[in-house]
Amino acid sequence: MKLFIGSGPIPTRSGSHPLFSEAAPDDFFDPSVRGGPFANGPGLEALQKLEEWYDAGGSDGQIFDVLSELPTVGVIDPDVWQRDPTLLKEQIEVGLVDRNAFQAEAQARTAVGVGQFKIRGGMTAEALSLAKSGVGGQLVVAMVDAADPGTGQSLDPAMIATLGAVNRVVQAARRIEL
Repeated sequence: MKLFIGSGPIPTRSGSHPLFSEAAPDDFFDPSVRGGPFANGPGLEALQKLEEWYDAGGSDGQIFDVLSELPTVGVIDPDVWQRDPTLLKEQIEVGLVDRNAFQAEAQARTAVGVGQFKIRGGMTAEALSLAKSGVGGQLVVAMVDAADPGTGQSLDPAMIATLGAVNRVVQAARRIEL
């Protein structure tokens, strides 16, 4: 099994599986893009940890193990990820769910899921579920931010487009069967 690892400080097309490189837009290789799978902070850290984990012999079937090792994971109650997005948005708005911790874990989930595609050229069902929950979480945070009159923000079209691109790339990934 050939692994595409060694992104260094940022991911590159040449350091990615050819199938991922073909499917991913340029934004995926720019860690400053808000909503990108490997955005600065939790997303980039998650990709680097995933690469180290695969390099040390990690297997596709244990993708949740690498997620649980990230410092941004475990702060949020695991049940939160099963909640209806409307309810979750309301709970973030009133402070029952920490917005920043939720966003960090959403970014990490997206990066680990999409990172498997970058490294391996496909995704397991587990990686797919992580990527989808991460994108959904980031969208909930974007809706919270847009609904807060104190921020002066509206839904950021560029971020929404990037999250849409993440979804399209995930759909393009071949499925890795365990």
